[in-house]
Amino acid sequence: MVKDVFSTTALALAGRATGFLIPFFIAIWFGAGRDTDVFFFVYGLILLMATVFGDTVGEVLIPFLAELKARGEKVSVYVGRLMVLGGLLVTAVVVLLCLAAKVFIPLVVRFSPSQMGLLFRLLAEMAPLVVLVSWVNVLMATLNAAKMFSLPAVSLSIRSVITLLMIYLFKGSLGVHSIVLGYVVGEGARLAVMLLKVTTVEGFPIGRDSFSWDPSLFRFLGVAFFRSGAMILNQVNQTVDRAMASWLVVGSVSVLHYAGRLTMVPILILTSGTMIPFVSHWSERFAREGLARLKRDVKKAAVAMAVASSVVAVLLILFSGPVVDLVLGHGAMKGSPLQLVRWAWVCYLLGLPFRLVSRVLLRVYIVLQRTRIVLFQAAAGAVLNVLFNWVLMQKLGVAGVALSTSAVALFSVFFWLWAFRVAGE
Repeated sequence: MVKDVFSTTALALAGRATGFLIPFFIAIWFGAGRDTDVFFFVYGLILLMATVFGDTVGEVLIPFLAELKARGEKVSVYVGRLMVLGGLLVTAVVVLLCLAAKVFIPLVVRFSPSQMGLLFRLLAEMAPLVVLVSWVNVLMATLNAAKMFSLPAVSLSIRSVITLLMIYLFKGSLGVHSIVLGYVVGEGARLAVMLLKVTTVEGFPIGRDSFSWDPSLFRFLGVAFFRSGAMILNQVNQTVDRAMASWLVVGSVSVLHYAGRLTMVPILILTSGTMIPFVSHWSERFAREGLARLKRDVKKAAVAMAVASSVVAVLLILFSGPVVDLVLGHGAMKGSPLQLVRWAWVCYLLGLPFRLVSRVLLRVYIVLQRTRIVLFQAAAGAVLNVLFNWVLMQKLGVAGVALSTSAVALFSVFFWLWAFRVAGE
């Protein structure tokens, strides 16, 4: 497992390296203003839907595909059914959510009429990305279940490079719409590459059987449902954060996003190559050696993550000023917005160890396939996030919204420790 963790981490970082640059180039080319506020709000909504229909399925699907292989069944048939039937389901749900957004979004944000018009145009343009991401994650899970971590880990570079190219070429004529174009075209290219690789490994997944229902899909959907609900609530927290930041001064949504993206750098470095191998190897060892082995593995991983993330958080807080100036202090992003980004980033970093340890502890229940409690924890965290946001933003502004995220992360760690004690795990 250690070898898989280090190799996958290296490849994932290589794949995500260009992705890290996208928000910073957006900052340089577009700054922090009305259009970027709208774009990042829409991006948060799309990210929410993509996480529900993409990332969640990719994580939960791996043990199911492993079971199919153990029974000698053809994986490509199952994958094809998920892509066809799942794609139709995702498309229908996304259309309904976009229609509902026209009713509910004006109730929670305080954008001008022109900004609201731009918001709904961007939402319609970016909606196809959700379907593409869901297909890509099904294919990635297929390769991860086969212990082929390399291409899934590095594949983000395809989308990122194309996104940056599209923004550069069309930013003058399309404005923020060029960002949407880049993401959609880039994900389409990523889908083509993943589909080609899966075809060489398992065979082309789409066929006549892809349009027939498999009763075993019910069990998969049952496990995925609660995990998806938790992911929805986790992503809703980010959307709520952006919505409440829109109540503050102009540019606050963009400031929060830039600080959040800076925080994602150490998070991705420390987790990109760990979570999928953890779930894969822990599941295998749990099935073979039982709960005692799982407890030992989780304890070692949690302690290692706590130490590593604490060291990283302290160093980044100490050098937060120079780092923000180096990364964002160019082009249209100058002056007071930089200081706002810095303080928001520091507030995010205070909760970095708690966020990462919580992610490790949560995977225990993915392995055990007890996803109901994962949904319960996410629901409690979502309620606390709104409460903490409201209290802290009164005094700290946009930095208070970031500090609220750290406070919820601390709660999550205590919740999992309590849950383990109650369950005797």
